Amino acid sequence: MISANRRSEAYSYASQKTLQAKSYFCCFWREGGATQLYDRGDTILHFLAISGNDEVIKELLGKRLLTGAQLMKQNDRGDTALHEAVRYGQKEIVEMMVNEEPGPGGLVLVRNELGETPLYVAAASGEIEIFEFLEKHCQEIISQRRNDGSTVLHAAVIGEHYRMAIHIAGSHEELAQKHGDQGNTPLNLLATMPSSFRSGSTYDLRNLGRTAFLPLQIIEAITYRYMPPMYVETKPTGDEENQLNDKVAGFAWFQEVDDAKQKHILTMALAKNLILQEKEWSRNVCCEDDNDDDSSEASWSEFSSKKKKNKVPNPLIQAIIHGIAELAHEILKNYPDAVNSLDEKGRNILHIAVKHKQADLYDFFQRKVFDKDDRWRADVDDEKNTILHLATYKDSIPNDPLGVIQKMAWDVLWFQRIMNDSCPHLMSVQNNEGMTAKEVFEKEHEGLRSAAEKAAKDMNQGLMVVATLIGTVSFAALFTIPGGFDQTKGSPILFDESNNKKQEMRLFLGYIGATLFASLLALGTLLSIQLSRFNMEDFRVSLPLKFILAITGMFYSTTFTLTACLQAYILEDAMTEKCVFALLAGSVLMCLVFIDVTFLPCNYMCNVFRYSLTYKSPKM
Repeated sequence: MISANRRSEAYSYASQKTLQAKSYFCCFWREGGATQLYDRGDTILHFLAISGNDEVIKELLGKRLLTGAQLMKQNDRGDTALHEAVRYGQKEIVEMMVNEEPGPGGLVLVRNELGETPLYVAAASGEIEIFEFLEKHCQEIISQRRNDGSTVLHAAVIGEHYRMAIHIAGSHEELAQKHGDQGNTPLNLLATMPSSFRSGSTYDLRNLGRTAFLPLQIIEAITYRYMPPMYVETKPTGDEENQLNDKVAGFAWFQEVDDAKQKHILTMALAKNLILQEKEWSRNVCCEDDNDDDSSEASWSEFSSKKKKNKVPNPLIQAIIHGIAELAHEILKNYPDAVNSLDEKGRNILHIAVKHKQADLYDFFQRKVFDKDDRWRADVDDEKNTILHLATYKDSIPNDPLGVIQKMAWDVLWFQRIMNDSCPHLMSVQNNEGMTAKEVFEKEHEGLRSAAEKAAKDMNQGLMVVATLIGTVSFAALFTIPGGFDQTKGSPILFDESNNKKQEMRLFLGYIGATLFASLLALGTLLSIQLSRFNMEDFRVSLPLKFILAITGMFYSTTFTLTACLQAYILEDAMTEKCVFALLAGSVLMCLVFIDVTFLPCNYMCNVFRYSLTYKSPKM
């Protein structure tokens, strides 16, 4: 039995590659070092593998102190030291261990509690060099699965190691059609990972406003757009890759943007590969048994017609649900008949885009797919829901107050837009519950409407206080002007013709007057919002427009307050460079905040105007 002190010493020496450490571990191993040391069941060999201490392991192997049985010893999770070496990218240790136990029943075949072999762990960890090494020693298990049915290609996709996934998909094409216990192929997994695509990232200009600070997001999006990627379908090699890495590595922020761009390029390269293999190998409709791949092939249209028996998710429908526009475009480009896809409730792809409020995909389908075909808009699902009924669905209520108001406004606008694009008779169609689309919308959004009304009034109260304070200060400033008033004439002293500051004084009074006007405009608009009825229709145009007007009024009142302050310094001959710098910095910051606050409402109003142009006059 190894004492607690000896265990602590061994743990401390695990990361050291000195002669003393080698000598210590040789003695430690003879004393029974292969025993489990801690609650997780790890041996000291696990810690040596994690630490990358190849010198000590080489010493133990060289002196024949490590046996095959000890190398295959597992911890409580079923991991051997080889699993840990693979997980932490210790290639030298992996090679030493595998070469020590190269037999057919060797170390590379050992599975942990989850059914993961070292090869699977290499794929899940993105260790491509280790994977290529292990691949040579275990070709027969390349298609074997984890306990949940996942293959090594699934593991690479789940871990978002797309360079690894491209390598696996290219060298083992049969894995592209394998599915896990839940029926997901690697393409299905990609179709549920929007953050791996540009359209689902904050670097896409269509997603402006989704971060905490809009101006910073704009800079990142522009940098992303014009930064040349270090990976373009073919991997750079040698000095070329090192030079590119060196240029970017010194700037962590640029590195983050570049990593995102590489990830998106690799994801699309993998998606195209998997889609092409889908075309070549057809699609597995019934996936209860992998051994009937040949007997259960079907085209995309057959896939749709057998939807109720199909246990394999449709990647096109998944891509639409998650808003992955580029993946949906690529699938339709290769399979034009995929437009006939239906989900488990009989909804076509236009219905699904409307239900999940995927505006970009809806626009694409309207322009490119169903331009003059109204059948898709007139379809009803298995529950007799029309496209208008599906447009009434709402997501969960946002936590932030402003998000509640914007959510309500966007939902009203979305419903109005779909109504403009649809046949007029759909407004009176009832679903299985006997409700029209408008009735469903009002029922679905009653809670959201109440939350939005409360949030708007609560926010309004604070803004009204600020607008009142600015107006009060500006009004008081009219009677406390620099230089004071002439007690005999009652006019400002600086208006005296003998004084050369008459023009500056006029500017000061003009700024104060503009401040007062802007603050009163904001206050009046905010009061109008406070007294609104908050009907459904109010959220579409009236309330967003009033909010923009109120915020703009407050912005200009603050701007003119700053300019009046600057003018007062000029009148008092107290202007210094520090004052100018402080005022300029404050002005820039204020402009950035104004852009950040008003972008979403302004973007919303632009969409209101754009959607109003799509209105179609009904036939009389």
